[in-house]
Amino acid sequence: MNAADTMADPDYQLAAAQEAQHLDQEERMNELATRNGNMSLAETTSLADTFVKSGFFSDTKQAAQAVVKIIAGRELGFGPMASMTGVYVVKGKVSLSANLLGAAIKRSGRYNYRVTHLDDESCSITFTEHGEPCGESTFTLADAEAAKLLSNPTWRQYPRNMLFARALSNGARWYCPDVFGGPLYTPEELGAAVDGETGEVIDAQPVDVTPPDPPAKPEPALPAGDPRIREMVRAAIDEAPDDAERAGELFDAIQAAVEGLKGKHRENSKPYLALARVGLLGANMDADALRWARGYLTKLAGDDDWPEASKALDMVDAAIEAVAA
Repeated sequence: MNAADTMADPDYQLAAAQEAQHLDQEERMNELATRNGNMSLAETTSLADTFVKSGFFSDTKQAAQAVVKIIAGRELGFGPMASMTGVYVVKGKVSLSANLLGAAIKRSGRYNYRVTHLDDESCSITFTEHGEPCGESTFTLADAEAAKLLSNPTWRQYPRNMLFARALSNGARWYCPDVFGGPLYTPEELGAAVDGETGEVIDAQPVDVTPPDPPAKPEPALPAGDPRIREMVRAAIDEAPDDAERAGELFDAIQAAVEGLKGKHRENSKPYLALARVGLLGANMDADALRWARGYLTKLAGDDDWPEASKALDMVDAAIEAVAA
């Protein structure tokens, strides 16, 4: 068969048309993906529809579901493809695969982690902030047995992978929650059956989950802030002015004092600035400001000298949930 006959063959023409359609679809996906950060809702929906129609994502049947995954991943700095393969929504809660969770921590620029021990019995991970150790997370088969996880065959087939995922997610909640800006889970913690080798969700049937308690009060990740700032915040909280103008004046004075500091003194005083912001002005902030406040408030929430920090953290968490709703 010569070239002309080949091109005239119906089977060849059908294959060529399908290939052209595939290339056109792939080019459209790549073009939209590179614009992820500046995509409008209409563009995001268009890309989500393309993902769903591709049939490659078994857990996503509707474009709206794909939009949620893309936007959730975008807030953590991930592109559409990474979000589609690593972000899951189980029982209304966003969850991340262990791979995506670890990538978010490492690319934060502030936190990192290192696996110090991993075998079929336990996994230990050391977390660092600005290069300094801030805590360790360990998860063992004994922990899994106590949580009644070993009835899941995936734990028997891939114990190292599952131990790593649990140790990583626990540590992320305990030591770097501000990276994620809200409650954090892996799909398996929310009851979804996952592939132990790839971490992909196989069955997203949810169950209630109670996160494990964090270890006994860890050492604060940041040293105490400037004494003058602490005194200003304490005086402002004790005064607790009802007058909004007076509250604004107090906060502006504290903020100016913090901005006047340099280096570590300024950074170490920001948890107190976050407490003053919420305590004096409330939690009426946008999503970025709420995540900023939450990240710093976690530094004070376990300090018995500042019980107000826990209340402020609760207010911020409620505001974050309201923004996400």
